[in-house]
Amino acid sequence: MRKESKAYAKPWRRNHEKTALGNVLYHSYDEGPRDFGWWDDVAFKFGSQIVHVWWVHPRMMFADKTAEIACDSIPSPDEEWNLSNGVKNYKMLGKNKKRKRHVSTTMPRFSTEWTDWNARVRAATAELRTTTDLEIKPHMKIVQLAYGRGISLCAPIEAVDAESVEQIAEITKMILRGETSLDEMFRGYTYNKQNWAHDKSVSTMPETFD
Repeated sequence: MRKESKAYAKPWRRNHEKTALGNVLYHSYDEGPRDFGWWDDVAFKFGSQIVHVWWVHPRMMFADKTAEIACDSIPSPDEEWNLSNGVKNYKMLGKNKKRKRHVSTTMPRFSTEWTDWNARVRAATAELRTTTDLEIKPHMKIVQLAYGRGISLCAPIEAVDAESVEQIAEITKMILRGETSLDEMFRGYTYNKQNWAHDKSVSTMPETFD
């Protein structure tokens, strides 16, 4: 697998525009910095391999985990809602319009049961974020992939623009070189309901996390 990842690195270096620090940023930040960092991706060459970093802020993981817990705590309606319930739309082809091709699917509206369930989940999620004992600590996981190394990184870095996203890459490089560790950089850090309450008080949360 390492041999394959080395082969992948050669065309990758040619086909991606890199910053002065040698990092590849996958998203645009033309709209300016956000209030908070939530998630982002960055990549760079390290040794003979490409390293892909999938970063999330602990607040993102806190939001996701509480939503998941709330969702699991409320039984969903027995009625199924999936693609099989949709109406297929076709485009007629050929001079005689006798052939057709499936181009889209019109999904049915949510039933009252599903609308009510969604409202209950949102309410339970909001309440849970004020009462839970859940704490998110910085952590990382490294996996060897066919196209390089993949690193899932959860760290309290406010990556809100291109410069701060590059900070994620530079910190990851330091950790890979053994110059520091997450524990050393963020010793004692946890994200919990108090942090969430503070963040909500100083900035408008995205609707998904409201």
